[in-house]
Amino acid sequence: MTFLYAALRLRETPEALRWWVVAGLALSWATLTGPFSAPFFAAPWLIWLAGELWRRRSGRAWTGAVIFCVIGAAAFTLLLGYQYALSGSPLISGYQTFDSITRWGLIGKALEAIPPLPSVHELMFTLARINFWLFGWPVSVVLLFFFRRNAGGKRLFASVALVFLVYAAISAATIYPVGPVHYSELAVSLVILSASGLDRLVEMARTAPWHGAPRAVVTLPVAALLCALVTFVPVYGGSLQASADLVRAPDDLLAAQGVTRALVFVRTLPTFYVSPYSWAYYRRNNHPDLSDPILYVNYADPERNSEFARLFPDRPIFSMGMNEGKFTMLPGP
Repeated sequence: MTFLYAALRLRETPEALRWWVVAGLALSWATLTGPFSAPFFAAPWLIWLAGELWRRRSGRAWTGAVIFCVIGAAAFTLLLGYQYALSGSPLISGYQTFDSITRWGLIGKALEAIPPLPSVHELMFTLARINFWLFGWPVSVVLLFFFRRNAGGKRLFASVALVFLVYAAISAATIYPVGPVHYSELAVSLVILSASGLDRLVEMARTAPWHGAPRAVVTLPVAALLCALVTFVPVYGGSLQASADLVRAPDDLLAAQGVTRALVFVRTLPTFYVSPYSWAYYRRNNHPDLSDPILYVNYADPERNSEFARLFPDRPIFSMGMNEGKFTMLPGP
């Protein structure tokens, strides 16, 4: 959204170099943190800015555009360097590297089926969840399609649609334990489009024969949102609390035994086997200097575990995992 704000300011004052810098930094950061979605989201706005730049042909504006491109090129080079450091190739993404290491990736994993069924599945799956998560009621997405058809609204709608389509095209298995996190950058845009749709729908209702139509259009979404707050939030809040308890379980078990420093070999995690589950959770990362009071390390085999444990003679050793359906923290590697 920072990029969009800068783009709108550039529409007013294309000679203001500071807004070219802000736009370049914002889009570069978004691309580094979300290389799949950010470029496609920005595409309609970049085309629009290029058209405005060509139409005005201001020398200072061209200077700003060059600065914008230099910032973008630096970020792109940094992204390629990061991917090269991870995989040895600048063209292999982090998702692909994860897939090669774990033999289980996200790209192309939405559904094991013949194309284009995985893409269709991912798109429909996403829309179904966005439909509920947007405002917490079953017809949230309906308001999107009533947005005002001005130039800015069309560009924003195109940006959102492009992100949905690119994730559908790569048929990535997206994550939803706490909402559609892969689409979190779209939240504000979706709310803006929905608010625009509600405003336009109220305007259309004022011309309806029934004089109570405008009030009904406003009241129904509010009533549905209140129902969701009463029914959905407590249930889902309890589920998130249960997930948090599972994540904290290893520390709680050690604390119950009075252990403040330990070396823990991780066989498996309780979130894989105990409700409400989570396949996305992994063991806690240690500090680079391994100074954490509780060190969590992957379980290898008894020989390598013992070899590693000799590096920390002052720490008691534990092994954590599941035993007969229960999460346990047992002494020894």
